[in-house]
Amino acid sequence: MRHRKKVDMLGKPADQRKALLRGLATEVIKHGQILTTETRAKAVKKQVERLITLAKKGDLHSRRQAAAYLYGKRRGKVVVFGENEKIDTDIYAEVEKKDKKTVVYEKTPVQRLFSDVVANYADRHGGYVRVIKAPPRKGDAAPMAVIQLVRESVEKK
Repeated sequence: MRHRKKVDMLGKPADQRKALLRGLATEVIKHGQILTTETRAKAVKKQVERLITLAKKGDLHSRRQAAAYLYGKRRGKVVVFGENEKIDTDIYAEVEKKDKKTVVYEKTPVQRLFSDVVANYADRHGGYVRVIKAPPRKGDAAPMAVIQLVRESVEKK
């Protein structure tokens, strides 16, 4: 019997559905918020919450599990800065000096998850993601929603 085994199918076969959820979860971690349909937002919320819980553990096994789920390379995209340009350390992970130029690698989604995102949720027990309804899409009037990471931390009362 399949009682209480409901999975939102999103109108896709299993492999396409899993790839869609992985892609959306990666984008939420990468950008902090995305605009998508309401049904997809509700489905990806569970995945992102699971990833943040893994990141809060912080051990190697959790990092490998998150890396297996999220899309992204081992090393982020290369960005080259001139001599006197300012570098934002929130976006970039590694810095190398080469011939009066600074070569910087952007953080991968896994690095962002384990360093930046987890820092906001140290005192929080769940509820890392919120889904906010948005106006319907113009083309087909599909219900839209913004899925975003909750920024503020819980204050002790």
